[in-house]
Amino acid sequence: MSNYNKVLENVEWLLEKYNNVIDNEKKLILLYWKYIDKINVTKDTIPTQEFLSRATNPQVIGDAYYLIKIREGMSE
Repeated sequence: MSNYNKVLENVEWLLEKYNNVIDNEKKLILLYWKYIDKINVTKDTIPTQEFLSRATNPQVIGDAYYLIKIREGMSE
């Protein structure tokens, strides 16, 4: 499985689990870093060293999010 497919799977999981919390891309990215990348993200801080060494590119997370939204729109 490619890394992008894994990100897509992870984003789908987060959207299912936290659909009542995620209402924009920024919240999704923060939750991804917290629960998938295991970065100690708080309301006020993102640790720089953890971010630089482990964070998934936010653009890739956002792309996965929009792909899911497009797929949902096509199935309506």
